[in-house]
Amino acid sequence: MVGRVTVADGWPRVRPQGFPPPPDPAARDIHLAGPGLLCVYYASGEKRPPYEAAASAAFAGRTWRAMQPTDFRSKAETPQPGEAFTRPMTWSGLLAALDAQSFVEAAPNGGGPPVRYTRTDGLAGNIVTHLAAAGGSLWAACADIYDPEKEAWGAGGLSRFDPQAGRWERVAAVGGRPVRWVTLLEAAGDDLWIGFREGDGVAGDKIYFGMGIYVGRYQPLTRAVALARLAGGQWTVFARDPVPEAVDPPEGGTGARQPGEPPTEAPRKLACLGDRVFLFSQVAARGGYGGWNSPQTGCISMLAPAAGRWRIFDAEKDFGANAVHDMIAEGGELFAVTDRGLCRWSAERWTTLETGSPVRNPAFRAAVAVGEELWVGYTNQAFGVLGEQGISRYDEKRDKWSWSSPQEIGTGCPVRTIVPAGDGGAWVLFHRRPWGGAASEMPRYRGEAWGAPAGLGRFAEGRWQFPATLPGVPRTFSGQYKDEKGVHSYTMKAPIKFLVQAAGRLFVANLTGAYERPAGPEEWKRVADGDVGWMGAAADGRALEIVRYLRPNGEVSKETQYGRYDLASGKVEFKTLDPQSPDWGRFTWLPWGEVRPGETGAEPAWADDWTELPRRGPDAWAVGDLQTDSLGGHRVVETPEAVWILSEGELIRLDRARCAKAQAPL
Repeated sequence: MVGRVTVADGWPRVRPQGFPPPPDPAARDIHLAGPGLLCVYYASGEKRPPYEAAASAAFAGRTWRAMQPTDFRSKAETPQPGEAFTRPMTWSGLLAALDAQSFVEAAPNGGGPPVRYTRTDGLAGNIVTHLAAAGGSLWAACADIYDPEKEAWGAGGLSRFDPQAGRWERVAAVGGRPVRWVTLLEAAGDDLWIGFREGDGVAGDKIYFGMGIYVGRYQPLTRAVALARLAGGQWTVFARDPVPEAVDPPEGGTGARQPGEPPTEAPRKLACLGDRVFLFSQVAARGGYGGWNSPQTGCISMLAPAAGRWRIFDAEKDFGANAVHDMIAEGGELFAVTDRGLCRWSAERWTTLETGSPVRNPAFRAAVAVGEELWVGYTNQAFGVLGEQGISRYDEKRDKWSWSSPQEIGTGCPVRTIVPAGDGGAWVLFHRRPWGGAASEMPRYRGEAWGAPAGLGRFAEGRWQFPATLPGVPRTFSGQYKDEKGVHSYTMKAPIKFLVQAAGRLFVANLTGAYERPAGPEEWKRVADGDVGWMGAAADGRALEIVRYLRPNGEVSKETQYGRYDLASGKVEFKTLDPQSPDWGRFTWLPWGEVRPGETGAEPAWADDWTELPRRGPDAWAVGDLQTDSLGGHRVVETPEAVWILSEGELIRLDRARCAKAQAPL
């Protein structure tokens, strides 16, 4: 690899969520989900130990680890026939089963058998999520188990190990305040900080099963958020009202928060900077619930302990973002990870780090050589704002990047297709992000370009025209439908849905049919009518393939047809697809133009994190490891002086001259 341009270039040793670096093959995916379930994802063939540690700490010459069974999550998702373990339908049931199999063990540093501790040894609960040594003691945060039916708390809370008695003891209150749901436990020097909530019960107890397992909404109903510091044997508690959670819009999907629901803020991470203490809290899981890896939204607040004053930062006003995902303290500095990049705390304010990277968004959608330039367009495939839209352009002759902003173009809609024009300009199709197969979408952040107008744009003579003028292509579609009340007429917008170049000729399609660009100033020629559901160039280069949905007599029909428009004769022939035939799934299950009908993929088959380079001889060459691309495969684009690879969150540039010296077949 000769040159790599990433979204994260220049950031100090950290990369924000949503802007991932290339994967580390040696890294393990291990984290806590929900109130304390350990999730470990093993590589194929990797040996699994019977237990994994959810937390660890060194204390009194021993290594302490909070252990959970490694097969618990997989059994919860897919219990095997004949096993005693049954699928739990509630979080309280799942946690009760996990509590019976978890424990804390202490292994002597000099060797010897470890000693196990459970609730019979005074622990508040067997599911331990945090361990910390401070103030001459070892502390443990135990996951709380709440039974909504009984409206009562079971195991869980804060525990301290008494080395003299060799037992644990539950700490029911600190500074006169009851302690439950300890979600933060950290040692800062010899001081101990804990973060907990005050409130009664939890929000929801159901676990959703379907396409995998969903974590539900087992979160604390919070009436107060508290930070407590143990220093010199004395507790000091700083409490405030919880941050209210945003109400999701109606289109937010199943599980979206509704008006009147109580807050569920939970403290997660602490950072001490000078005389200030910064707290990162989890506010909610997006969409109310999601898989074990459901992304979280949060907030950052600041405490001045001497005065006991709190300040809560607003994502939009203080960070210029839609959501805050994490907080990182490193090298004496503090950073906020947001959906729009990284912010640094400096001079009593948050400042967005400008990396100088020409890449505006990690979710690449389209790339093509336009003359001497590389054009790159973006999408929002991850169902949330990851970065700017618009188009980035690289001029190879001048070695210079430029960017056409949504304001300059006339729309902030994601890019679907870019086709070079013979005059040095380009045609660009702006369309909403492709559906990735999710059962329901997560709620969209405010400011996301979902409502931005879709359609065809034209760049010529240094200027943008959006929407482009297409004489002969209707912008609206009119029809009728019948119900029990009679026949009704309607008119709806018909934006361009597909842009295809076949044999050097340009085609577009919308609800009214497929059209070919004329050679002169006359109107575009209609080559097929009907609602086009997919359109693409045939693999043999001789035809335009069209899938359409018919609307005979103004009534919507479930019929689906596949046709070929012969580029030489100008004739088109359609055949109705039989739902019982193999072609039905091949031609109708088309995720928004991502797959050509009948396409089988490149040979030889490479791993998902590798991509094949263009062949210049009998050998096949590939580049990896790359970040797995959410759109299904990395893309390779050839320009006069380089070969580019689009991965998720990065561009890789292979200089042709330098590759030739290395004898690479480019």
